[in-house]
Formats: sequence, structure tokens, C-alpha cells
Amino acid sequence: MAKKPTVSTISSGYASNTQLNANFGALRDSFDNTLSLDGSTPNAMGADLDLNNKDLINAGTIATNALSVGGTYLTAASATVTGASLHSDNFTGNGSTTAFTLTYKPFIEDNSQVYINGVYQNKETYSISEKVLTFSQAPVATTSIEVVVARSLTFGATESSNVTHIHSGTGAVSRTASAKLQDVITVADFDTSSNFVVSALNNIAFIESDVTVSVAASGGNVTTLQAALTGIANWMIASDALVTIQIAAGVFTCSSISFDHPYGSRVIVQGASLSAVTAPNGISVTSNGARDHDVVWTSIGHGLTTSDYVVIKDIPTAGSNEVFEGIFKVTAVGSTDTFTVKNTAKNTSISFTGSIGTGVSIKKYGTVLSFPSLGTGNGITVYGYGPEWENLAFVGDGSGDSVGMMLWYGAYTRVQAGAFYNWSSHGLYGIYAGTADAQFVVCSNCGEHGIYALNNSTFQFVSAITTGNGGSGVINAGSHVAGSSLLTAGNNSNGYFGGDGSVGVVQNIVSVQNGLYGVNLEETSHVDVKGASTLIKNNLGNRGVSVSERSFADITGGTISGHTYDLYGEKLGYIASDGSEGSTEGFVTGAGQNGGSSDITLTGQLSIDGNAAMDYFDVATKAHNLGSIAAGAQASTTLTMTGSTATNTGFFVNCNAPVAGLIYTATCATTNTVTITASNITTGAISALARTYTVAAVGV
Repeated sequence: MAKKPTVSTISSGYASNTQLNANFGALRDSFDNTLSLDGSTPNAMGADLDLNNKDLINAGTIATNALSVGGTYLTAASATVTGASLHSDNFTGNGSTTAFTLTYKPFIEDNSQVYINGVYQNKETYSISEKVLTFSQAPVATTSIEVVVARSLTFGATESSNVTHIHSGTGAVSRTASAKLQDVITVADFDTSSNFVVSALNNIAFIESDVTVSVAASGGNVTTLQAALTGIANWMIASDALVTIQIAAGVFTCSSISFDHPYGSRVIVQGASLSAVTAPNGISVTSNGARDHDVVWTSIGHGLTTSDYVVIKDIPTAGSNEVFEGIFKVTAVGSTDTFTVKNTAKNTSISFTGSIGTGVSIKKYGTVLSFPSLGTGNGITVYGYGPEWENLAFVGDGSGDSVGMMLWYGAYTRVQAGAFYNWSSHGLYGIYAGTADAQFVVCSNCGEHGIYALNNSTFQFVSAITTGNGGSGVINAGSHVAGSSLLTAGNNSNGYFGGDGSVGVVQNIVSVQNGLYGVNLEETSHVDVKGASTLIKNNLGNRGVSVSERSFADITGGTISGHTYDLYGEKLGYIASDGSEGSTEGFVTGAGQNGGSSDITLTGQLSIDGNAAMDYFDVATKAHNLGSIAAGAQASTTLTMTGSTATNTGFFVNCNAPVAGLIYTATCATTNTVTITASNITTGAISALARTYTVAAVGV
């Protein structure tokens, strides 16, 4: 490309060496300011080249220090180009073929350039569909066809560690993109969830699908439960995902553990499944005093070893043998067919009644969490939403003042097939609105109470066993307890105690051989006791259900027997019963506080001291003036008392101010009608005066 030189016009017939030389010099200088086709010098630009928006075509390799694309500069340090940028397909025309198949799909025609015998072809002369290029006219025979396709280019690819990230906020610091991308780990970053867990423990991670963290003495992700809980502390768990902490079979020694995780309800802490032990066919008992009994079970091929923990339940002969149920430590193995457990029932001596049968269930806990030497600490303390605890035995050492599991200040947790054994204080304890949802829980040999709900806590359970504890089986103090199939036996105090305005509903409760009462209510508490399988029997304080201090018990169905007082009320206690409990021991109203009394509403029969039962009782009053009654004469009036009869009803009558010389009686000659009679036993007339008469009727 040459610039136009400036030359002078030489007039015709005129010659000038000077002017000719000047014109030749101008031509020479202009040729010096050109680029050569053959590469001979000069062949370098001295300034920018402006293509005036025209294309640069048929270029080979372009060597440059920097490339500006859309105003953005890409340098060798910040950009790489991967893959072939251009690809050529070559064909030969035959005068008839119009369609040619390309190696790569150009996507659009603008990504292609076509040459025939080196001459660029306008894009209007061909079309492209997928990989097929079609000419509008077949190229002439023997012509050379070249199709150039522009392939995809990858600009800006580099290691994330080479990219800087700075947050827009005040005080933001510079970090690499690599570090930023690793702030949160996800399962999608790894080929398997198990490999994910290895890297995610003790890091920030987002869990969008179910994962399992294994705890084992060897071969697991971690060796302790505490390490697992610490490892997931910064995990964010999606609403449809679960994190399962799977603890292998074995005994794991623990210190106090606190669980406080914002996504705790999406966590399961799971032990190994309980294993069945051969059903027993024999039992013998050696009692060494209260709360100290050695029980030897015969179980062929039981497979147990000393220090195993077993849960025993479903023992026959209701009302006598429930003290043999609970969670126990195996203290000795006499042979492959017998093993011994320590039983801590309140009784001075216990004995097994009747045949052992075939329905007794014995299962061994595979995973045991042992908490030695805690002092005043707790085994597990749950804050906020806690996990579900499955198939775990929580074992204390009986010293200090420790609780197996404490639910603290509104905490919530779930327990399934969990057992609490030998805690110096309580087994399962909720305080200040703690909530527990339990599906089969066992508490035995705790220094105080098995299950304790305090200060507006809420416990709901399906199937629970509390036996041999130093206090009560269940304490409900100012809280709410509801459940079915509660067995409480051999506890040092009450089977179930409600106080401080508590509310409880217990269906099919079995409360037998406890040190005090089967069910005991105080301080304006309320309990519904219902269910045909309810059994309150043989409690050592000689009261089945005891109600006082304005408390209320509503009893429906079941059996209450074996006490001096099956139903006992005092200090304005109130009991409502449908009379179906089968009691023959009766009910006593104790002396009321400040002159008060206790009430019982009974539908059915009531007996006192084992005498004949009565099923009718009524009281009625009538104000009447019988007038003047002559010496030796009588005067009478009637009132209606529905249910009274002439043969099966007895009456007691009195008036508000008896008149001297008059004898008052009440009789029934006609069903539902009672006659009140005043008889003058003196020798002179007596005025009966206006009086209010009260008649009490008792019938069978």
C-alpha cells in the first residue's frame, strides 16, 4: 500500500534536471513508506494501522503483546486460548455436487469463510445447516474448495488462586477466589458423600442431601461422639436432608456433652440396633435388703458378658412381677445359660410370682455411652432443637449430682429406644419448658427420679419403663405429661407424682409395688387415668390414687386394688371414677384442711372395709312445718328421691333444729318417694315448727 507522492508537472518542451530529480525523490520516499509483499525491507509499521472497520482475512499466526477485545485488554499473563481457533475443510468440485459435510458445526454462517481457488465467496452463495454446507450452484469441476470454520474460544481461563476477590463492604480484605470458593463445602464438590464428610468435618458446609458421620474406635470418621458433634457444628442442613451420626457397637467413654445446633432437628444420633437375647425359661432371686437384689436369669445360649446392659420387659403376672422390668447391668455370667443382674427395687425382698411363660423380652444394648466421674455435670445437655437419639444406653457412675439428659430452657429432643441407668440424680430431665418426645424410654437405678418434668416442661411418651429409682418413677411438677403404656414399679417413692398445678394424661398406666403411692397428686394438679389395661396395685404406702390440696383425678377403666385405700382424698382433693376399677378396698375422705373436705363422684359400686358394695347414694332436703303433733301421735311429709326403693334403700334424716320430744325417721313405701315422719314420744302436744329436713339415702 503506497501513499500518493507529490510531483511537479513538467511543461512540454521544457527540461529541468532539478525538477526531474525532485519528482524521482518524491517517488522514492513514497515507496519507502509502504509494506512489501515479499517481506523485503522496509516492512514494518511506524504508526497504528486503521482498517476503517474492514476485516483482516487470510491471516496466519498473529503475534502481539496485548489484545483489546471490546475495550478489555487480554495479556499473556491473564488469558489463554484453548482448542483450535480455526479449522479448514478442503474439497474438490466436480461440477454437480452442491452439498459438502464439514468436520465441525459453525452454528451460524458468520463463523465460516469459503474460498474457491483462493477467491473468497460471498455468504449469499451458500447456506449452512448443522454440519452441511450447500452451494447455490455446484462449483466447477477440479476447483479447489476451502471452508474455514471458527471454533469456540475460551478466554480468561486461569487458576482461581490467581484471581482476587474483595468484598464491597467497609473493611473488606483481599482474598483469592480459591479461598472464597472453599468457604462453604457441598456434597456436589465430591464424588461420594463419604469423601465429602472427611473434608467437611470442622469446616463450613452446606448439606443438601443425606449424609452419615461414623463414630467408631477405629475405621470411623471420628472416634468420639463429641468429635462428631464438634465436626458438624458449622454445617448448614437443608430442610429435606438428614445428618446421621452413626455410632458403632461398643462402650464409648464420654465427658459432659452439650448439643446446641441451629439445625439440630435434622440430626440423628444413632447407636447399633439392639440384639435379642434368648427368651428366659427360669429365674431365681436373692434379696440383700431394700434396693439390693441379685436376679439370676436362665437363658440358653444368651451370649452376654459381664458389664453388658440389657432391657427386660413384657413379664407376665400383672401386679406382682413388674419390678423385674427395666434396664440392668449384667454383673455376672455363671455359664453360657445363666446371667445375673442387680435389681434396685424398693422392697426389702422381691420374689417372682407364677410361671415365667414365653413372652419375656430381653435385648442387649449394642452402643453404650458411659459417663464416669462427672461430679455435678450432666451427661447430655440439649439447647434449642436437639437431635433424635436412637438405640443408645446412657450410663452414669452413680456419683456426684448428675442427670442423664437435661433439656434446658425450651430445648426439644426425641428419644427412641433410649435407656438411662445409674444416674445420681435423674434419668431424663426437662426444666423451663424443656420438651421430650419419647418412643420407648427406660430409666432404672437413678438416685432420684426416673423421668422429671419441671417448670412448664412437656413430656410425651409411648411406652416407658421407670423402675428401681431412688425417688419417684415420674415427676410432673408444674408441667404437662401425656403418654400411654407407662410402667412404673419398685421406685422408692411414688409411681407417678403430680404437683405445682401439673396436668397429666396417662393411658394404661401400670404402677405397682412403689414405696409410697401408685398415683399421688398435690397442689391443684390434675391427671386423667384411663384405659382398660390400667393397673394400680400393691403400692407400699397403701394408697392407690391419693389426691389432696384441691387436686383432681379422673379415673376411667382398669384395676385399682391391693391397698388399704385404693382411692384416697384429703384437703379438698376430688376424685371422679366410673367405678370400673374393680376395687374392693374402698375410699376414705380424710380430714380437710381448715375444715374442708374431699369429694368423690362414683358411677358403679363402692365398698368400705371390704363390706357389701353400694351403688346408690343420694341426698335431698325439704323445708316444711309439720304443725302441732298430739301426745303419742305422728306427722309426716314426702319428698322425691329418684332411685330409692322400699327394699334396697336405707335412710338417714335430720333437721336443722331438732325439737325435743320428737323422733325423726325416713322410709320408702313407694319407689322414688320418701316419707319423713316426726313421732311425739311425750305425754303432751308438741309444735314441730318450720324446719328444713335433710335425708341421705344409701342403696344397693
